[in-house]
Amino acid sequence: MLDFLLSPFKAVYNLNTYTKAIKQSAWKTLLFLVYLLVMFTALFLAVIAIKTPSLTPIFEKSTEQVAKIMPDIEVKDGRVIANNDEYYEITMEDLLDPNDYDYRDIPQQILDQKIVFDTARTEPVYPTKMQQENISVLITDKTVYMLANGQVETRDFKINKDETFSINGQYLLENKDKIVQIINKVIVTSVIIITTILIAFFMAITMILAIVAVAISQLFTRTNLYFGEVLSISCYLLAPAFFLLLIGFILLLDIFNIILWTICFAMLMFYAQLILNKIKFHERTDED
Repeated sequence: MLDFLLSPFKAVYNLNTYTKAIKQSAWKTLLFLVYLLVMFTALFLAVIAIKTPSLTPIFEKSTEQVAKIMPDIEVKDGRVIANNDEYYEITMEDLLDPNDYDYRDIPQQILDQKIVFDTARTEPVYPTKMQQENISVLITDKTVYMLANGQVETRDFKINKDETFSINGQYLLENKDKIVQIINKVIVTSVIIITTILIAFFMAITMILAIVAVAISQLFTRTNLYFGEVLSISCYLLAPAFFLLLIGFILLLDIFNIILWTICFAMLMFYAQLILNKIKFHERTDED
């Protein structure tokens, strides 16, 4: 068990790891890939956590800013009532704190976008009308209309007629800590999911590069390997490749940088040549 847990690290410096890999079952190799995914996701998340400053002060300021401009919202009789059913709009500029943002860096077109509460509205909502009035979100008593790429997406409120509650700026301020805690949890969960997906994506790319590296090296060494054995070696080659990518990430290099991936492929070629030379040596020894 310990040998399996240490195998990603041994794959960096011990070529015997690869000779063992071609003899093990496909299920164990698959388990190794899952282990790599979990391990490197955790390592990249640890680096992100260390490098990213606490976002709590930003979320607290944002909550306070929203509380200042938020209309009184009441839910009763199966509908939403905002600002006593009177028209109310918020621009994106209203959501920004002038002490924290430089408006010169934000296009005026974005600053002019509006969130509109019109819960007494009875007439239909048209995309062209929303575009003309720079409305990106329109909230009526039972529906939210969101303008995206010239099309309006709708989300209907599912409100029980017996349900009654109200929300206003004071409510946000009183529950600021809980709101910030929820936002932090959502952000952390999202980062974990996105990082896992990205690691899996990079593993697939690196796997292809590793297969190509082994295939090219095989042409020079003329080693007798089956495709399954090539796959096994390529799976274990992911370990040194990802340690290199992790170091690049720690050094603030762009993970999509073509130079970094060129170095990664060169390293895979180097490892593949050493591994196949060792396998070839064992083949000759066995023949003797």
